[in-house]
Amino acid sequence: MSVAGMSTPRFAVIALSELRLIVRNKTVLIGATIMPLALGGYLIYSREDIGRGWPELVLLQIVFFTLFTLFLTVTTTLTTRRQDLFLKRLRSGESSDTTILLGLISPVIVLLAAQLGIVLIAMLIAGASIPDNPWLLAGGSIGFITVAAAMGILTGNITPSAAAAQVTSLPFLALAAGSAIWALIAQDWYLILLPGGALTSLVNAAYGTGIGQDLLLLAAGSLTAWTVIPALIAYKTFRWEPRH
Repeated sequence: MSVAGMSTPRFAVIALSELRLIVRNKTVLIGATIMPLALGGYLIYSREDIGRGWPELVLLQIVFFTLFTLFLTVTTTLTTRRQDLFLKRLRSGESSDTTILLGLISPVIVLLAAQLGIVLIAMLIAGASIPDNPWLLAGGSIGFITVAAAMGILTGNITPSAAAAQVTSLPFLALAAGSAIWALIAQDWYLILLPGGALTSLVNAAYGTGIGQDLLLLAAGSLTAWTVIPALIAYKTFRWEPRH
């Protein structure tokens, strides 16, 4: 992969083209929009039956929206675009590798941001309180989103077909969601080393659960590492042509 500078006009063209493809693909559209929003609405409606407080529901919304809307969509998109030679055609033009990849994933990130905005506003209307430290909530959410984007690129890179994405995506899905839920129950410090556990710690801290400054720094460092390492591996190994 080259590291040439990103061209804003080319980036916009690729992003708009990808957005149109997402809208036309009913499977991706349903998986990236309807399913997460339906789950988000269900969690809000069933909060009392579930027996969880608002901070826990905020955490679950962030985790499931990010994994369904961003991680799975990026994994499937890159795999599909590689198999139909779309990536190869894009790279044969003047766009840099960075422009191409950011152009492909940026519409999904915008979609995710819109969905999270809608569901968080709905939660506030339903009675959720504003966090004591909103900057921790924002930082944790952005960190988890960047982790999911990096892991989506890496997973898409090693996935041979769109059908295989159902299998190759499972390890990170289990790791991210499982560690977040586990951290809600166990609250062991070492869970901060996993992406879901790090997010849980930051969300809890945002809502006033006291954790030490050292653990906050560890959570931030964990999310950073889970972003940088997969991104570097994908950078070194990314394939632009179909796998045989």
